[in-house]
Amino acid sequence: RSAYRLGFSLKYENTVGACSNSPDGSRVLWRHIWRTKVPPKVRHFAWKVTGQCKICGVEEESEYHTLVICPHAKFLRFAMREIWPLPDEQQFQYGGPDWLLWLLEQCTEIQRELVLLMFWRIWYDRNQQMHEFVCPSIEGSRRFLDAYHLSVSSVNDTITLHDPKGKQLKRPD
Repeated sequence: RSAYRLGFSLKYENTVGACSNSPDGSRVLWRHIWRTKVPPKVRHFAWKVTGQCKICGVEEESEYHTLVICPHAKFLRFAMREIWPLPDEQQFQYGGPDWLLWLLEQCTEIQRELVLLMFWRIWYDRNQQMHEFVCPSIEGSRRFLDAYHLSVSSVNDTITLHDPKGKQLKRPD
């Protein structure tokens, strides 16, 4: 088990690179914000208005970048693909403003569930980075998603609907 974690860490976590709030020297421009002698809220404001991704700090932030292109999103998708039947990588290509709708159109029902759960977690990780200044772990997100999907699936399988008169209703599919 520890060998698996080591291999996973070497494969995914060590290759993501630095987060934008703690650059590794290759992004020295961030120092102009973080080392300026102004109140932290002013530095935070400057960081937010740069328009760059708050996780990788490399590209302009957009929904597509955050959910698909950002290294954190890619590595989480690769990790999830090892345990989930996600769509092929080509299906995650940008196809215009409706890219998400087109992606979901191409997916099976289970793939739609998994893709939406994964995107939801990626957005959560982004918000953690933005508001809590915590670089999310790929392994932690992978474990959370796997467990969360199992619990959601088991709840959905056991739901029985009742009307106010006590009659059992058929669950919509």
